[in-house]
Amino acid sequence: MNLFSNPVGFLAVPSNIIAGTQVTIVAASLPGLDRGSKYYFPIKATNVSGSSPGSALPFTTTVNLPTVTTAGAAFVSAIKANLSGSVTNTGGAAVTERGIVWVDITAKVYQPFIA
Repeated sequence: MNLFSNPVGFLAVPSNIIAGTQVTIVAASLPGLDRGSKYYFPIKATNVSGSSPGSALPFTTTVNLPTVTTAGAAFVSAIKANLSGSVTNTGGAAVTERGIVWVDITAKVYQPFIA
């Protein structure tokens, strides 16, 4: 995989690297990445003879899950109950589905209900 033939971006870092023959560490914080995306990065160095990339290593950005609070059941009768809760944090992304899931322990039936 030649990552330098079509890079998403190049970050020349840091400005305090001084040309010379000493071994140096290259590190940077890369902002603006997409959630849940896999990226590859090789380190690249250039001298008068040309450029040399290192091995490309992968990393995947995290996805924060939404958080919810189950409030409880109210007005429970023989044939119905009012169930409620709330989405308390979206995790930084749009919530695309929300609802109530319940299980009938007696019948061992899983019932999703999407509001």
